[in-house]
Amino acid sequence: MRKLFLSMLVVFMVILTACGGGNASKTETGNTNDSGSTTEAPTADKKVTIKIAHVASEQNVYHQAVKHFADKATELSNGSIEFQIYPGGQLGGDRDMLESVQNGSLDAGYISLGIFEGITPVFTGFQLPYLIDDYETGYKAMTSETAQKALDSLSEHNMKGLAIVENGMRVVGNNVRPIRTPDDFKGLKLRSPEAGLQLEMFKALGASPTPMPYPEIYTSLQTGVMDGQDQYLMTWVTDKFHEVIKYLSVTKMYTWPAVITINLDKFNSLSDAQKKALEDAAKEAQKFIYDQLEDFDRQALEELKKNPNIQIDEGIDTAPFEEKVKPLYDQYAQKHPLIQETIELVQQIKASK
Repeated sequence: MRKLFLSMLVVFMVILTACGGGNASKTETGNTNDSGSTTEAPTADKKVTIKIAHVASEQNVYHQAVKHFADKATELSNGSIEFQIYPGGQLGGDRDMLESVQNGSLDAGYISLGIFEGITPVFTGFQLPYLIDDYETGYKAMTSETAQKALDSLSEHNMKGLAIVENGMRVVGNNVRPIRTPDDFKGLKLRSPEAGLQLEMFKALGASPTPMPYPEIYTSLQTGVMDGQDQYLMTWVTDKFHEVIKYLSVTKMYTWPAVITINLDKFNSLSDAQKKALEDAAKEAQKFIYDQLEDFDRQALEELKKNPNIQIDEGIDTAPFEEKVKPLYDQYAQKHPLIQETIELVQQIKASK
């Protein structure tokens, strides 16, 4: 009886192993569907690291935007996208970074929108002085179909444009005199962004502008090489420019967005899921910053007012300034159809409010 029992046990185990082995084979190769064919199990995306840079300090809204974008993209990609962030102009000024993203030596950048004028005029309409005069109008314009057309056109320059993110309205500071009227600009040596529109704007106001990379600004103001510059309010505080000027005029002449952009070859090397993660994360960052801009301005202005060495002028009548720069609209509308389209779009947004 003992021998019979052992024999039956061996037969039973052989049968059980055969059945289990068949199921194990199906688990490894995939699942069998209703038609009897086998489908491959989904695989995780290959991990990729993206190097992204910007010009401002880690306390600046620039860094907040990049950090939020990076964190969200990592989350949405289930950790398959990781970022190395280079703040503070470590990899050069905006123009340097733009060239690096184009040629692929830098994966991605949070690059000031005005700098793109050096390669394409499509974004210039968003910065025409006094066209966009509040953040709500700006957000609607920068999330519009017109904005998407401008972003899509970057593919012609080997880049993928992901989003236009607002950072603040520019105000002027200098060491010569308060600026309350256009005449106060006359003769001032002002640092200008490395962009044609800003140079033309300051010239129209009577100043003597000089294009200069962002990392060189502080020293040029400190040594008197430049009399002044314009920046959005937060930057005057976070990047310590308030330490080297005497007069601040809240003129709010134009907006200063930046573009989240990535080298096109790098973008195309990603999976569809990773591409979507980057696109969705860019939109999240765009909204994240927009929701805080008014608070950023208020907090920065409060901080600036604590400095007894700065005279701050608010409530400035901007109508005379607007009159001086108005010819720039026609001048720039002729440069590209998207500029005229942007002007008309913003005017429609403002009229509907």
